[in-house]
Amino acid sequence: MSTHSTIVSIKNFFEKLASRPYVGGLQITDASLQYVILKRGMPVQKFSVRLTLGVVQGGKVQNAKQFVQALVQLHSSITPNNVRERVRIIATLPSAVTYTQNFTIPNVGENRLKETAKLNLQMISPIVAEQAYMSWQIITETEDTYELLGAFAERQVVDQYRTLLEEANFHPIVFEFPSLALSWAINRTLGIRPNSSLVLNVSSDGLDIFLLKNGSIYFDYFRSWQSIQGSDQQISRDMFSRVVINEVQKVANFTASRFGEPLRNVLLIAPGLEQQVKQVIEQNFGIQATPLSAPYDKLSSSWYTAVGSAIRGSWDRSTDRFVSIGVTRVQEAFHQEQIIGFIRLWRNIFVVTLGGFLVFFGGASILLEIQPRLLQERLSAFNVTAQQIELKELQEYVEEFNHLVASVSTARGQSSVIFSLLEDVQALGSAHRVTIDSISIPSIDGVIQLTLRAPSHATVIKFKNTLVADVRFSSVNLPLSQISTIDGRFVAFKLSFTYIPENSDG
Repeated sequence: MSTHSTIVSIKNFFEKLASRPYVGGLQITDASLQYVILKRGMPVQKFSVRLTLGVVQGGKVQNAKQFVQALVQLHSSITPNNVRERVRIIATLPSAVTYTQNFTIPNVGENRLKETAKLNLQMISPIVAEQAYMSWQIITETEDTYELLGAFAERQVVDQYRTLLEEANFHPIVFEFPSLALSWAINRTLGIRPNSSLVLNVSSDGLDIFLLKNGSIYFDYFRSWQSIQGSDQQISRDMFSRVVINEVQKVANFTASRFGEPLRNVLLIAPGLEQQVKQVIEQNFGIQATPLSAPYDKLSSSWYTAVGSAIRGSWDRSTDRFVSIGVTRVQEAFHQEQIIGFIRLWRNIFVVTLGGFLVFFGGASILLEIQPRLLQERLSAFNVTAQQIELKELQEYVEEFNHLVASVSTARGQSSVIFSLLEDVQALGSAHRVTIDSISIPSIDGVIQLTLRAPSHATVIKFKNTLVADVRFSSVNLPLSQISTIDGRFVAFKLSFTYIPENSDG
C-alpha cells in the first residue's frame, strides 16, 4: 500500500468517526439578520430577526448590546435545545463596509503569487493598509498574467462583528460581501455562464450592481439609499428609475470596453420591484431583464444572499480558495479547525470509553455484592444438619472470597507481586500434592494465611519445611492445633508466613 493511499484511508476512517459540522449562511444588513442552513436530504431551514432602527446603520454596529440581544434571539431559534452550541457560519457583511476592486499582476508562479497579491492589495486599498483587512481570489490565469478580485474592509468594523458574533455563540469561519454570496447562488442555479450578466440586487441597504462572467465578479458597485436620497425627503419613482439607468449604463460601458461585447442580459433580485426595474431596463436599453428564481420554493429573493453564503458553507473547506475578509485564508483556518476537531473527537472517545469502564466495574461491584446474598437465600432453604454444616463452610468460603476481593482491590498497585506469590505457592503445593482451599492476603507486607489439605501428616511437615527453607518465605508458622484429620482421607491444616518477593530490596 502506498503512502498516499494510507493517508487517504486514515482520513476516511476519521471522517466516519466524526461527521463534519454543518455551516450556515448569515447575512447582516441594517434592517435584519437572516440565517439559512442547507442540510443534505432536508428542506431549507431559515431564521431571521428584525433589527431595531439604528442598531446597525451604514453597515456599522451603533448599539452593541441590542445587536447581541438580536443575535442571541436568532441563536435560540436555530438551536432551541442548546443555547451554548457554537453555530458555525459564513457571515456576509453589509455592502456599505466592504470594497472590491479587480487588478492584474504578472504570472509570477504559485510560489510567489500570495506575496505579490498582498503587495498589490496594499497599493490599491481604499483604506490605510494597517487599518484594513484584505483578501483576494483568482479570476483568470494566463501564461503572462493573473487577474484577481480584491476585497477590503475596515479592521475595526470586522473585529467588532467577530467579537459580538462569538459573544452570542456564533463562530464565523469566513466573512464575505453580498455580491460574492449572491454569485454562489446564481452559479448554483444557472450554472457557470461564459457571457457577461449584469446582476442588479435591490436590498434593504441599497442598490448593489455587479458583473458576473464565467462565474466570477468583474465589476461591483454599491449605492446606499441614503446616498441616493441625498437631501430629498424621499426617493421618488422617477429618482429611483434615473439611478437604475445611470448605474446600468456604467456597467454596459465597462462591459463594452473590457470584453468588447455588448451587455445582453440582466438578472434582477428586487423583491416587490421586479416589474418596475425590468420595465426601466428593457425600455431604456433594450436588454432582456430576468428576475432570478432560485430552486427554493419557500424563500423569496430577499433570502438569496444568505442562501449563497449557506451554499459556500456546504463546501469542503480544504477546497475553498475564495475571498475571506478578516480571517486567515480559508484553507489555513480549515487545518486549524481540523486539529481542534481531532482533539475534541478523541476527548469524546476517551470520555465514552471511561464511562463504559465505570459502568462495567460498577455492574461487577453490584453483582459481587448481590451474589453472596442470593447464595445465602438459596442455602437457607436447607434444614438438614449435615447440609447446615456444609452451608456454614460455604458461607465461610464466600466470606473469605469477598475478603480476598476487597484485599485485591486495595492492593491493585501490587498486583504483579500477588500474582508471583500465588504462582509460587501453587507450584510448591503441586510439588507436594498439597491442595490450597483458601488464601488470605490482608496486605502483601503482612501475614498471609493458607488453609490447605495434604494426603498425610508427613506431607504437612515436609511442605512446612520446604517453605522454611525457601528465602521467599519467612516467619513460617504451622499451629499444631489447626491440624486435623477429615474422614480419614486427608489432613487439613492452616499455615501462615510473610512473603518476600525475589526482586524486593529488603
